[in-house]
Amino acid sequence: MNAPILSIQGLTHRYAGTPALEGIAFALRSGEVVGLLGENGAGKSSLLRLVAGLLPVQAGRLRFAGQDQRRGELAYLADPPALHDDVRVADFLALSARLMGLSPSAARRGVARELERLDLGELRGRLIGPLSKGQRQRVGLAAALLAEPALLLLDEPSSGLDPVQQARFRALVRELGRERAVLLSSHQLEEVQACADRALILHEGRLRADLDLSCLRQPSLILRLRDAPAFELLRELPGVVDAAGLDGERILLSLERRDESIAPAIAREVVLRGWGLLELTPGGSLLASRFFAILQEGRA
Repeated sequence: MNAPILSIQGLTHRYAGTPALEGIAFALRSGEVVGLLGENGAGKSSLLRLVAGLLPVQAGRLRFAGQDQRRGELAYLADPPALHDDVRVADFLALSARLMGLSPSAARRGVARELERLDLGELRGRLIGPLSKGQRQRVGLAAALLAEPALLLLDEPSSGLDPVQQARFRALVRELGRERAVLLSSHQLEEVQACADRALILHEGRLRADLDLSCLRQPSLILRLRDAPAFELLRELPGVVDAAGLDGERILLSLERRDESIAPAIAREVVLRGWGLLELTPGGSLLASRFFAILQEGRA
């Protein structure tokens, strides 16, 4: 496995003595898209700003490709992106490239590459001010990508976009994640489900879960029983590959395949074993189920 682009250990930050983040630890590798999920105030934006160097590290450690200093490995797209409304798109990108220290030839290549990749060719001569929200997001992302960063930080990248723009932006994030590491914060569970390989769930400044989303894309059922047995017995049910608690009453069953015959077979087996079947329904988004269960556990 390749070495982490970003490694965080024991990261803690406080505002006027009030903890915003406590003991955060995780690693991020090239080729990974990792989503940050959490309620308002959970610490998502604070974490991105710490990684970007906009906030000082008060305790813990941030390492980039094994080094403590950043050396230009990362780019940060804030929400909203920092743009100059009275500058034309191509001129803004050229100025951004110069500020990044790119050579004239590298700047020209970078601007041409990102104008094409972000589908900004028709907008290159337009002022940024009148552009739509989606167009402005693409200009901001183009600027962030000029130096081809190894780590891309995205804060609410599709906030305010219409459904078509959101779908395009999510596809772009997946594409970008093939070549670099991407860390994005979002309030939208479906965005993280669509874009990311992993989801980090923050609650009250603490990392509550680091979820492999490939497992959460499996078909599922939600089960509620009068006399629930051990999870080991539930995993023996026909077509079930895993069982996990959701909220103290309901159980999430991950299935080996999508098959309409599995639910009736599970229902028959549960009744035969005398566990008292109270509910058996489609699981829907497993990420949503795990997210709300984790938040409930954090409030307990």
